[in-house]
Amino acid sequence: MIWPFKRKSADRDDERDNVPDTPVPDTISDAAPQDMASKAEAPQEPVQKPEQDPAPLASPVVRTDTSKLVIPHPVTFVASPYKTATTTVGKAVVALGVGKRDMLHRGPLLRDHLPAIKAANTLARQARFAPVFMEHHTDEVREILADLIKAVRKFDVFSDAPLGHAHVHPFVRKAIAPQSKFIWVHRPVEEWISSVRRWEEGHPETYARHVFWTSDPERRPRELRRMRKIHVQRFRALARAYPDDCLEIKVSELEDFTKLAAFYGVEPPEAPLKRYNVNSG
Repeated sequence: MIWPFKRKSADRDDERDNVPDTPVPDTISDAAPQDMASKAEAPQEPVQKPEQDPAPLASPVVRTDTSKLVIPHPVTFVASPYKTATTTVGKAVVALGVGKRDMLHRGPLLRDHLPAIKAANTLARQARFAPVFMEHHTDEVREILADLIKAVRKFDVFSDAPLGHAHVHPFVRKAIAPQSKFIWVHRPVEEWISSVRRWEEGHPETYARHVFWTSDPERRPRELRRMRKIHVQRFRALARAYPDDCLEIKVSELEDFTKLAAFYGVEPPEAPLKRYNVNSG
């Protein structure tokens, strides 16, 4: 089930469609005074009872049972953007024994479900408080993302696209995976921007915006800072409602398992925490 969604440009992604309410005419006040007077004086016909029972009311619309449209087991979303040691964290969660299968990058899955993801994200962007969003939109979000949920249910760690990183709003991910935990990795901003540049310029076939690093040198860093600020705010909005399910950790704290293990309430392994993709930017 792929939901249609009207695409907007990147610069207008957070804007809303303002559709004015159509006024409903007041049929009484719009009538001429003489018409109302004549109607009031005219004798009224007695109402005849119908000779048969009226037609039954239409059956109420039955919504999809969304109790099965969910990731039912505990999962971890590594929610910070790419090039923030997300692969390292995903593998560390598995090494701790709290996760078994990390879903790595699935570009085709992201593309196939992008309209549905955007539709769900649009609902979440209008919400300020996670519990209110869960109360009013959980069923709707699960219906929108039903096909994506079915495709990812066998995994319990998400460190890359589409459900890792920041492609899907944290409120939406919490709605489809109630037992989820979220990790945000802080990398020094300038170091992160430099890493993103090396990565995008090294993979021009994947990142069309790599051209801006040379054609408009200030544009891409500005976009990245804005994107990071927005997604940190969304992560912290979720953390305010579910503080025990959210962890912010610095890259420098990934030298060992201490902080990650404490987050999950497990003993840290004696083996050192292995770093991944260190040489890729």
